[in-house]
Amino acid sequence: MNLATPTLELARFPLDKRETLLPFDAADELIMEWWHRHPQRWQNLWILNDSFGALSCFFSQQSSNHIQHISDSFLAQQALLNNVKHNQLDASRIHLLDCLQPWPDAPDQVIIKVPKNLTLLKHQLARISQLPTDTPVVIGARLKDLPAKAIKLLKQAFGNVVPELAKRKARIMHATVAETTMAEPAASKWEIAEHQLQMSNHANVFSRASLDIGAAFMLQHLPQLTKPSRVVDLGCGNGVLALAMAKQNPSHEYILVDESHMAVASAKANAQANFANLDELKFNFLCQHSLTGFADHSVDFVICNPPFHQQQAITDEIAWQMFSQAHKALRSGGKLRIVGNRHLGYHIKLKRIFGGVSRIAANAKFVILESEKRD
Repeated sequence: MNLATPTLELARFPLDKRETLLPFDAADELIMEWWHRHPQRWQNLWILNDSFGALSCFFSQQSSNHIQHISDSFLAQQALLNNVKHNQLDASRIHLLDCLQPWPDAPDQVIIKVPKNLTLLKHQLARISQLPTDTPVVIGARLKDLPAKAIKLLKQAFGNVVPELAKRKARIMHATVAETTMAEPAASKWEIAEHQLQMSNHANVFSRASLDIGAAFMLQHLPQLTKPSRVVDLGCGNGVLALAMAKQNPSHEYILVDESHMAVASAKANAQANFANLDELKFNFLCQHSLTGFADHSVDFVICNPPFHQQQAITDEIAWQMFSQAHKALRSGGKLRIVGNRHLGYHIKLKRIFGGVSRIAANAKFVILESEKRD
């Protein structure tokens, strides 16, 4: 990236040397170009949904004193930290916040990238709408990430939204905080009667308003573990798979892992809602990248409904790392069971990593696969 001096060297996270996807997009570039036309120094800058830290690094170079990097994604936060370190920037200027934490005092400027999940956008706009009237806001998005519903939400939040001309299939828009505030979306709630589960989701959890069809298929084929085991629900979302297993056998240790802060918060809230004796059970909730930090040969079973996208990009890199790290973390004889769309070809990856794969079940859309750790 050569829009500032000195040049920034940026990378995505997780890092994959084979990866051709860039750690910034055209909307990031348009925001930087806007700043070069209208250079300013801010005491307190909020940046929302900065996927890999490009904007936060850029504005750190421009001597903005305090940058609040607000994101639901642990991977986005880790990408920013890596890029700050690699470019030898002042890390003390940048503060990491998730979307459920209290946000700090009023900023001089807000910059928001439009997220893929429009319920998350509404949640963030509702928080921004509580700022002092006339706080300036710059909105950036690729055109394909800016549907009519997103524009409608922006107008509901700010009233007047002034677009600049689209360039390179992206656009930035300008607004100011209005006198009226927007209500935050309430957590969605529903029941899974056959498993006696009451579920709720925060704004950015996948399939927010109902049970997603991949998880529903996996619920029909949960593993039956005969001895006390250490079980990881990897990419847990709202925690439905681990919670359903715990309803069948609460004696296992369950570790629920996701990179979304809202997902982990939802999983924890759902565990509290469904197990009155949760303090007596062995549940842990981790917001992190996959199984990073897990000791080798420390897990008996991993159940996984892996994502096939990261932010707005479709990629299998996250699934690759989940499967590879599961192989390292599993004990000899331990198993990984996954559900995925048939067309994604996960059986090829599992066979390459584990040396073998079995098909547990399949329907027209999904397949459930299992691989065993062999020493």
